[in-house]
Amino acid sequence: MANKTLSASLIFVAILSTLFFATGHTRWALSFLTGSGLSIFSMVTIMLAVRVLMRSDSSPKISALLNVLLWMKLPIFGAGLYYVGMLYHGKYTESLLIAIAGMGLIPMLVTLKAIRDVTRDILLEGKRDRGRRKSEDPLPTLKYDVAEKASRTV
Repeated sequence: MANKTLSASLIFVAILSTLFFATGHTRWALSFLTGSGLSIFSMVTIMLAVRVLMRSDSSPKISALLNVLLWMKLPIFGAGLYYVGMLYHGKYTESLLIAIAGMGLIPMLVTLKAIRDVTRDILLEGKRDRGRRKSEDPLPTLKYDVAEKASRTV
């Protein structure tokens, strides 16, 4: 899922940035590229770190370097936001907002893909249930007899 999300986000960034450049919104395009670049950087570092850190044969030096990389993500994000904020001397707040929207690119795509998968599973389960007969009830039914319970309590 991570590779599909990464490729989908790269395609989405290319399309939206091209659209911003084509319509003459250069500030928006640069801001969105910066924000989405930070988001994609975050995704790639997590993909690398999880793969390498979960292996049992990884050396302690590699694990330490990846931990430093993960801890350095916050200052890198701060530097990226500072760049966008100072790109136009802080005059344009929409640049910062568009960069933040670019940062939300990966979480948005992951959420949309999860919603799609859950919806597809629910719809497929509904189609499977329609094919069953009434006698093939998947949930066990509790048959409760009041007279039987009353005779036990006496």
